[in-house]
Amino acid sequence: CIAGEHIRIGTVTTFYSWPHIDNPVVGDICVNQGTCGIYIGNNQMVHAPTYGQTVCIASVMADMVFVDSIQ
Repeated sequence: CIAGEHIRIGTVTTFYSWPHIDNPVVGDICVNQGTCGIYIGNNQMVHAPTYGQTVCIASVMADMVFVDSIQ
């Protein structure tokens, strides 16, 4: 991380339980039962697809919901 430290604020289950929103903004969290990412606009997210793969930019998956990143 940029600050030089890692702080885990939750898991997929944690984020999925947060209130869902309809109009995401850059920085909100997009999540489904298998993964989560950070919304970067234009239906795109930054995420790590699976263990051992690198962080990448991908389209938000159709079954994902958005949650407000400020809780």
